[in-house]
Amino acid sequence: MAGRRAGAADADSWAKGGPYVSSVRMTLHAGTHADAPLHYDANGADIAEAGLEPFVGPCAVLELPGGETRVEAVFLDRLPPGTERLLIKTPASALNGQAYIQSAFGLTAEAAERAVRAGLRLVGVDGPSVGVRGEEGDRVHLILLKSGVAVVEGLDLSGAAEGVYTLFCLPLKLAGGEAAPVRAVLL
Repeated sequence: MAGRRAGAADADSWAKGGPYVSSVRMTLHAGTHADAPLHYDANGADIAEAGLEPFVGPCAVLELPGGETRVEAVFLDRLPPGTERLLIKTPASALNGQAYIQSAFGLTAEAAERAVRAGLRLVGVDGPSVGVRGEEGDRVHLILLKSGVAVVEGLDLSGAAEGVYTLFCLPLKLAGGEAAPVRAVLL
């Protein structure tokens, strides 16, 4: 039917069967999501235990220079003074499908250690992982999450220019979840 939303039930079934109810089945790491310490540590906190403060407040968006795939420690020299939240825009924002999933933009372990020393409370990326591919990417997660730095992955930063914004990206409160979807908004 023209003008109908995909998946919407027709009016007759609503009238006979009650309200329209949908369901979703997906990995907690689909789309934009926050990782919890439990993602890399069996004894770590789940996402329901995450404090919300890191997910709301002033943040800086910095863009990875063209041609680079690794966020090196020196990249963090560009942080504006007092920054507590950093979102990193990479070429992943312009990718989709399999190219996006296979993209390898991410922080090195040295950059993750530098982020902790800089006092960051949140690091977000537009790619599928905050860390570079492989074992070093696993170390990046461990360094950040064990230090209490919130991790957000899968952001859409395609329309964001470098600058300072206010970030809102609260994770769903899912008991036992090693991650949770977020709706991220920059103002």
